[in-house]
Amino acid sequence: MATGVNDHVCAYNIDANIAYNIGPGILQGNGGWATTTNTDNFAGTGQQVLAGAWYMGLNYSLNLGGRNTNFNVGYGQTYNANAIPMPIAASLLQDGFSQTGIAKQLIFSGQRAYFDNYVLFGPEWAYQEFYDGTHMNTLTLDL
Repeated sequence: MATGVNDHVCAYNIDANIAYNIGPGILQGNGGWATTTNTDNFAGTGQQVLAGAWYMGLNYSLNLGGRNTNFNVGYGQTYNANAIPMPIAASLLQDGFSQTGIAKQLIFSGQRAYFDNYVLFGPEWAYQEFYDGTHMNTLTLDL
């Protein structure tokens, strides 16, 4: 991977978002794709390749009983990113980075406002599958 003082890795990134009023709330869909602009040994195979990722997500937000509430699902995959350590959901492990890249990730979450409409609490479940064949399930309480 790029390690020299003058080595740079740049990327193209495209994101899209669309929202609709449905019932008492807003349904929002989003997606995106990013790729490196130059090749390197991102896959750890010795070959010069481009690395990248894509994602899709859905969110439904509404005011339920006077409290802001939302539900989310997101899925994403990477390609040629075997040798790129990435932040993992269980960030207390290995200084918050995986040993290999994350090949696939699925996240479900929901939040509800407490105290006022700006402090949201809720559970999040993340499934991460790594290039080395291992996987991890993480359940957190988000604030």
